[in-house]
Amino acid sequence: MVNDIKWYKLHGLPETASYGKYYDFKENRWVVPELSRASITDEIRRRYFSDRTAAALRAMKEVADSKGITMAQLALAWVIKRSEQLGITLIPITSATRASHIDEAVEALSVSLKDDDMKAIDEALQGKG
Repeated sequence: MVNDIKWYKLHGLPETASYGKYYDFKENRWVVPELSRASITDEIRRRYFSDRTAAALRAMKEVADSKGITMAQLALAWVIKRSEQLGITLIPITSATRASHIDEAVEALSVSLKDDDMKAIDEALQGKG
């Protein structure tokens, strides 16, 4: 029986990964869609579309590419591995707008992140990478 459920948002990789779709990795620059919240709201642009976030995305993409997985799969695998490291149950909550998103999320369950992968990602998220 579950007596107490606590929920909190894990800041870091899952949040950062969602902004990867706005980063052009070949050109090393942000591509902010016209009339998006980021194009008209300075706070969002400063907070998420920064050099620090770009550096974290590049580090995350390097890990994802080395494993042959997507950034979304990396984000889910990161939450699962963090759960193991902390010795507590973290349940990643994802959303899907297409059936392929569900398949992608299920495939993330078989991703094995090593401690070195986690260290590289964590350092990038902290601006040390």
